[in-house]
Amino acid sequence: MFGGLGCALYILATIPLFPRLGAVLSVELMIAGQMLASFLLDTFGLLGGDRQTGEPRDGTGAIGGVGGVFAIVRGQSAQGMLSRWSLTLLALAAGAVLPVQGAINAQLRHD
Repeated sequence: MFGGLGCALYILATIPLFPRLGAVLSVELMIAGQMLASFLLDTFGLLGGDRQTGEPRDGTGAIGGVGGVFAIVRGQSAQGMLSRWSLTLLALAAGAVLPVQGAINAQLRHD
């Protein structure tokens, strides 16, 4: 069930994101969300996964990706800034859903 909801959120998020933020920034935000969620799932062993202590560069890469995206959004026109931030958070959430969905599916397969 969650897999269907995760995919639906990912696809539906593109409807407001692409025309307002552009395809490149929207996809980058979704990838940054995937990186951040994957890092958190692996580092803390969330959703039944094994804890994997990575190297500091793993966290730096995830944080750098998200930080770079926020810098791009902030540097864009100040017009509609609240809307851009909310769209940015939507894109990050849509990207983060995919690794969470994978972890849940793996847990269901294990059970």
